[in-house]
Formats: sequence, C-alpha cells, structure tokens
Amino acid sequence: MAFKISQKKNRRPPLRSSSSYSDSRETGGRKQSPTRKRVNVLTVVFIVIALGVFGVSLFNLINIYMDYRVAQGEYKNIDTSFTSTDGDSGLLKIAYDQLTETNQDFVAWIHIPDTPVSYPIVYSSANNDVYLRTTFLGQYATAGSIFIDYRCKDYFSSRVTIIYGHRMNDNTMFSPLKNYLTRDFWEDHREIHIYMKTGIEVYQVFSSYTAVLDDECYAFYFESDKAFMDWSKSVSGKSNYNTGISMKSDSRVIVLSTCVYAQEDNRNVVLAVYDHTLPNP
Repeated sequence: MAFKISQKKNRRPPLRSSSSYSDSRETGGRKQSPTRKRVNVLTVVFIVIALGVFGVSLFNLINIYMDYRVAQGEYKNIDTSFTSTDGDSGLLKIAYDQLTETNQDFVAWIHIPDTPVSYPIVYSSANNDVYLRTTFLGQYATAGSIFIDYRCKDYFSSRVTIIYGHRMNDNTMFSPLKNYLTRDFWEDHREIHIYMKTGIEVYQVFSSYTAVLDDECYAFYFESDKAFMDWSKSVSGKSNYNTGISMKSDSRVIVLSTCVYAQEDNRNVVLAVYDHTLPNP
C-alpha cells in the first residue's frame, strides 16, 4: 500500500498595520484605553498649569526684588547726599533747604538712634494715598515714603501727630518698629529724634502695642484737656510694658504706625511724647 505524505505550508500570521504595531509597542502589546488616554492628557494639562503658575510667581518675585532695589537705592542716596554725622555731638546734620528744593512736601527728618530708621518725612494735605506707594523722589515703589496723616495739619505743634511708614521685609522703612514690642529693645532705644530747621525735637517712647485699624491711638482731636489725659492713660495702659512715663495736659505726642505681617487689620504702633529740643549742629 502506498502512503501519501501531505505537506503543510508554513503559514505566516497576517501583517499588522504600522499604526496597530506602534500602539501595541507603546502599551506593552495592548492598545491604550480611552480612560488612560484621558489621564495622560490631564497630566499634561496639570504640568502646563503648574509651569504657568511658577512662571507668574517668578515674574512677581523679580518685580518685588526690583521694586525693593529701587527704594533701597533711592533712600540710601538721599541719606548720603543730604545728611552727615556731626563728629562732636553724634547728631545728624540735615541739608534742610536742599531737601525742600528736591520735594516741596518735605517737613522733617526722623531718626531713631542705633536703628536703620533715618528718613525724610513728607506731608500732603490731599489724602494719605499720595505717598503710600510714592517715594520721596516721586518714583512708584511699594516702600512709598514716611508721611504724616493728611488730617494732622498742625503737625508737630498739635497734641497728636500721626506718622505712617511701611513695614518692609528687608528691614527698611518702619520695619524696626516691631522691635518696640519688647521691653529690652525699648530700654536701649527710648528716644526718637525729629529733625527740623528750627531744631531737633526729642521724643520719649511711652507705649508700644499691636492696634486695630480704628484704635483710639489714631485720635488727633480732643474736646478738652481731660479728654486728652483720659486718652493718654488709655493708650499707655495698652502698652506691652510699663515705661513709667506720664504726660501733662499740654504734652505733644507722635504716633508711629506700620503694618503687621500677615495681619491685615492690625498695626504696630509706637507712641512717644515730646521731651526737649536740641539745637541743630
């Protein structure tokens, strides 16, 4: 009997399309599900948003840094150009006329010895926004200027003169005022000097505390001597420590005010009473 040998042909699997092959490689041999595709898209969107936020934040930080540099440079130049230290007394010699020529709103110079606080003071009768973000030389900057409340028209001669300044993160402007919240700092920095062409008024710090926006320390008009004395006792009682300094009915007070970090509705205030006047060196 003859046997018939059957021969089987080698059959190749059907060729896949290039797109199918590519998809299978990328997904480990399986096609990517619609759900997984959506997850990948969301990841890309998230990364794009994160990069955008980072870019905006970086841009803002650079602007803040440049803004600080503008104010620092200006006030450093003002300090070196218009002031010098008298070798005998250690007091400042202020170029009052030149400062007035530079800015007609210049009224005085404030200096707290042994601190960075040494700046020109300006006054505008228009409102408190004029120098809020405007430097002494008229440049826009977050630091603004040290300025007197526009309502205190008889500044330094009336019972209360309110002076504002920003609390900058680089320890400039009125930032050092926060240190007055501790007694140790007050003991070494009791005096505040207000330099004017008529002389140097020396004030003694008698109270320092954290105040709310409508705190009574911002009062500047009093109906009677008794009202003023009641006010002085009240703001003295709010101080973080007892200074033992008392006032008279005819006393003159300056209120230095600056913001509190991360507390939008609060202010650090330092109150000082007039003590005596020194002649300009």
